[in-house]
Amino acid sequence: MSYVPGFKYDVFVSYAHVDNDPGGRDGWVAMFTLDLERSLKQRLGGSEELAIFHDNFEAHNANYQLDNFDADVKSSAVLVSILSPSYVEAHRPNEEPFALREFKAFTEDPKRLRDWFAIQMLPFDPDTELPPHIKTHVPLAFWHQPRGGAPMRFARKDDAYQQAVHDLAHHLNIRLREVRNGKSAPREVKHTVLLGQVTDDLEQDREQIRRYLEPFGIAVLPTQHYPQGAAEFEATFAADLAKSELYVQLIGSLPGRRPPDIPMGYARLQADLAARSKVPILQWRHQELALDTVADADHRELLSGPNVVAQGLEWLKAEIVRRLEAPKKDETPRRKTAKRSWIFVNTDRPDRAEAEALCAAIEKEGHEFSLPNLSGTPEEIREDLIGNIIDCDGLILVYCKSKPVWVNAQWRLYHKLQGQRQEPARILALYIGPPEDKPKVDFRSPDLVEVDCRQAFDPSRVHEILSRLEA
Repeated sequence: MSYVPGFKYDVFVSYAHVDNDPGGRDGWVAMFTLDLERSLKQRLGGSEELAIFHDNFEAHNANYQLDNFDADVKSSAVLVSILSPSYVEAHRPNEEPFALREFKAFTEDPKRLRDWFAIQMLPFDPDTELPPHIKTHVPLAFWHQPRGGAPMRFARKDDAYQQAVHDLAHHLNIRLREVRNGKSAPREVKHTVLLGQVTDDLEQDREQIRRYLEPFGIAVLPTQHYPQGAAEFEATFAADLAKSELYVQLIGSLPGRRPPDIPMGYARLQADLAARSKVPILQWRHQELALDTVADADHRELLSGPNVVAQGLEWLKAEIVRRLEAPKKDETPRRKTAKRSWIFVNTDRPDRAEAEALCAAIEKEGHEFSLPNLSGTPEEIREDLIGNIIDCDGLILVYCKSKPVWVNAQWRLYHKLQGQRQEPARILALYIGPPEDKPKVDFRSPDLVEVDCRQAFDPSRVHEILSRLEA
C-alpha cells in the first residue's frame, strides 16, 4: 500500500549502481534512501503507508525482471534522481545508462516533470552531452568543493548532508500531499525574485533560499542554468531581471570564474547589470566573513558595496519575504509643497573649502544643503554617504583638487544606489573648480550638468543649476 492512492510506490529512487559504494545495504545511496524515508515519514505524520522503491530493497529476488523497472518507475508518484557522471554516461559503447532509461520512462509524459526531483552527488563533466531536462535543471547539491581541492560528495555525518536530506523531504512531503489530495495545479505565484548565479561554495545556501521561498508563492529565477558565454549570459540574465521584483545576490569569499569574455567575472557582471536596472537590489555576505581575509581586491570591493548586508542566512530568507510583501512605495513623483529643496554637495577632504562656498550660494538661493560626514568610523562615514545620496533632491559632485579615482568612485556609487531612490535626482551636476590643469573624469551622462569654474567661483553658475528645480 502507498501513501498516494493509485500508485504502487510513492517515491522511486533512481541512481547509478557504481554510486552506491561500498555497495549493498550499507552503500551511500542505500543509506541516503533510509535517511530520506525517516525524514519524510516524520513530515507525513509517521505514516506506515509510505512506499519507497530502491532496488537494493525491492529487486533482490530472482523473479524481478529488468523490464519491471520501467513499469515500476511509471507507477510511482514521484521520481528522485541521484545525478552524477555515472548517471548519464554509458559504461559500454552504444549502451544507454540504466538510470537514464528510468528517467526517460518516468518523463515520457512531460506533465510528470513536475513530479521529478533531482539531487546531485557529483558534478557532470563540462563536455558531457546531457538530456535537455537534466541539462537545464537546477538540482539539490549533495557535494562540495574544498578550496584548492576536487569535488566531493557529502558524508552522512556532514551537517550539510543532513540539511539537504530534510530540505528534500520537506518538498517531497508538499508534493505527495498535493497529489494525494488531487491538487496538481501549480501554486499561485504572488511575487518573482531573481536569485543570482553563485559560486560553488554558496550553491547549498542558494538552494535553501529557493526552497524556503516557494511555499510563500514566490517564484525564483532562473529556472534553469544560464548559458555561460558573455552575450548569451547577459541577454538571459537581463530577461529574467525584467520579470523580477527584487534581485538577490549571494556573495562568498571566492570571486568565482573569470573567463576570457567576462574578465570581471560572473559575480561582478551580475552586480553591474542589476545596478543599471531599476530593480531593487539585495546583496548578501555571511556575517562571519572577514573582509580582510579576501585576497582579491576587486572581489573585496564587491563584498563591501552599498547594497551588501552582512547577516546570517535565516535573516536573509526572512528579509526577502519582507521586502516582497511590504507595501509598495508610491511611484508617482513627490509634489513639493514649497520651493526649498535639499542639495547634497559631495566632496572629499581636499575640496572642502570650495564645497562650503558652494553651499553658501545654495543657501542664499533659498535651498537646504548637506555635506558628507568625514569623521567617525569607516562604517559610519559610508552609512552617512549612502543616506545622503538616496534621500537628497539634488546631487552636486565637487572636483577641484580631489583625485579623479575618487570622483569616478562617487559616480559609480550614485548609479548603484539609483534603484533605492524614490525618484531620480532633480539636479545632477559635476562642479569643476581650480586648478585648471588636471585630468578629466572618465564618465559622461546626458543627465549630468558640468559646471566649469576652474578659473574662479561664479555664483551665477550656481543660480543657473538651481533654476532647474523650478522646471
